Amino acid sequence: MSYNQIIQYGQGDSGIGSIYADSRYQRGHGGIGCFLAGLFRRVLPVLRSGAKFLGKETLRTGLNIANDLSS
Repeated sequence: MSYNQIIQYGQGDSGIGSIYADSRYQRGHGGIGCFLAGLFRRVLPVLRSGAKFLGKETLRTGLNIANDLSS
């Protein structure tokens, strides 16, 4: 039997099998990384639309400046 393997028995003589417990570190989802990933998933569409708006305004302003300089 390994360090973190225990045998679990049910009623009678039938064994349920091995289960694993006492993990030294957390595996799977959770923690700060999961929180930040969820936050970025929610914020990214807003940032994308804001960047698109700023890009259009910058282009429009540049065209206006070019028109003013050519006149």
